[in-house]
Amino acid sequence: MQIDSMTLFAIVKEMRKLLIFAQVRKIHQINPRIFVIELFCPDSQQRLLVINTYTPPLLYISEAITSGYSPSQTFCMSLRKHLEGSRISRIEQITMDRVLEISFDRIEAAGKIKTKKLYFEMIPSAPNLILTEDGSILDACLKGKKQDRYISPKETYNLPSLSGRMNFLDFDAKELEGLFSYEAASSKSDSMTIEKFIYTTFNGFSKHSMEELLYLAEIPADKAVSELTSTDSKRVSIALERIKKKLDETSSLKLYTNHGKEFVSPIVLASCKLPYTKISPLVWLRSVANTPEKLLENDINSLTRKINSLLKREERKIVKLREEMEETKKMRQYRLWGDILAIHAGDKVLGRAEITVDNLFTDPATPVTIPLNPLLTLAANSQRYYRQYNKMKTRVSIGQKQLDEANKKIEFLQNCLFFTKTITDQDGLQSLEQELVSYFSPKLFANKAIKQKTSRRKTFLAVNFDGFTIYIGRNNVENEELTLHKADKDDLWLHARGIPGSHVIIACKGQDVPAAVLSKAAGLAAWYSKGKDSGKVDIDYTRIRNVNKIPSGPPGLVTYTKQKTMTVIPAK
Repeated sequence: MQIDSMTLFAIVKEMRKLLIFAQVRKIHQINPRIFVIELFCPDSQQRLLVINTYTPPLLYISEAITSGYSPSQTFCMSLRKHLEGSRISRIEQITMDRVLEISFDRIEAAGKIKTKKLYFEMIPSAPNLILTEDGSILDACLKGKKQDRYISPKETYNLPSLSGRMNFLDFDAKELEGLFSYEAASSKSDSMTIEKFIYTTFNGFSKHSMEELLYLAEIPADKAVSELTSTDSKRVSIALERIKKKLDETSSLKLYTNHGKEFVSPIVLASCKLPYTKISPLVWLRSVANTPEKLLENDINSLTRKINSLLKREERKIVKLREEMEETKKMRQYRLWGDILAIHAGDKVLGRAEITVDNLFTDPATPVTIPLNPLLTLAANSQRYYRQYNKMKTRVSIGQKQLDEANKKIEFLQNCLFFTKTITDQDGLQSLEQELVSYFSPKLFANKAIKQKTSRRKTFLAVNFDGFTIYIGRNNVENEELTLHKADKDDLWLHARGIPGSHVIIACKGQDVPAAVLSKAAGLAAWYSKGKDSGKVDIDYTRIRNVNKIPSGPPGLVTYTKQKTMTVIPAK
């Protein structure tokens, strides 16, 4: 759930009560984009400030973290170096925008107090966490070119461009009335609506708070600014003052439900006409924050985006390779032109862009026109065509290998994409990440902790049915382990035909497999495949001895022969 600026205003008010003068004990990370700051607070309570820089960005206060911490990486180490032992001195919302500035004071060399500022940019399109000192960036969670800024150590920190809008809390009623009156007088030819003007001039307004403002002002949202009367300007300024007062007095969020969807507001929405319940900002944050299930969901979504990015890269590579392979169709023509020009190498044709001669390699000889480089002799032009022929000959052999490799990667990535939908815990996530790291560069993945190779899995997802055990792979590595290492050569192997899915093994132990067991295993193979939501799925099955790994292929990709096919309904 996205946090709007007014809701953030109420959250900051609550956080100040608990966290001002709290001391930083230790800093951890749950994953590369979620950080936990252990705090000892003035009321002698220990609390955890959790900052999540995924989309949607969130921060909340927790008493305990149920999921484990990850090994610390560069940014977490920077936070430890600069902030551990410090005290929180200020928590500010910048210009009523979704940017938090948290100031940390610490006594350092020669007893001097130094202030470091942590900026949490909660912009949904580009959330980030940036550590600064004296206006310069010390480190950032996400570095590089971000919109119109460059985020890098030693660079000057600039607020996101959206922070150029104003904070309506800084204006009194007369100033607001004068602003609207001036805008109305100077916008006679402008068709900008009052709603758009407020959105582009002030921070802090969401859809619901804008509806409340215009409801209190009794002005339609589509009324042009140029049509505002002095009475209209006064009504808008009074409505803004009322909202300011409500915000200043608020101590809770108002939780509304509309058509089954919940939303919160720090003020009572007279325009909403719906019942509401009061809830503490920090209690509400914990309810929508990153439980272990939501943390896993964030990680899965992040991995899915990376896989899709890799897929697009391989698809672009295939398009380029096919274009190059299409050009190699001219290979024989270049060889022929080289041969013909070699025959006529003694002719003097400098300065000509083409030559028409008889093709002596056809019977009867036919005239052929050959393009030339006018600066070269016929012998040199002949050699030029031979070089192009040899280059394309090499390209054919190498290009086909590259095409085969790219197609293998695409099949592997499509399998990985399918398996992201079957992940139920962090072990499954890390196992899939490890597959990708083993086949692609580790630099593509932020969590370097997954680089270490783990031993083969000892336990697999298994179903016992009529005295037979049916094993199911949960990712490409498990598929390979089951098929190539665990299964006996006489066991039955099943897989959905032509689509990503799990390898399913029936452990036969020398027995004939009854039709009911085969049907059950086929239903499971259909369920654990991309065709899960289809009415029926074709399942191939054969003995393990007929299944072979693709040479130099990624994990889980196999070829098989002597298969039979049955059509089944997916069964969980």
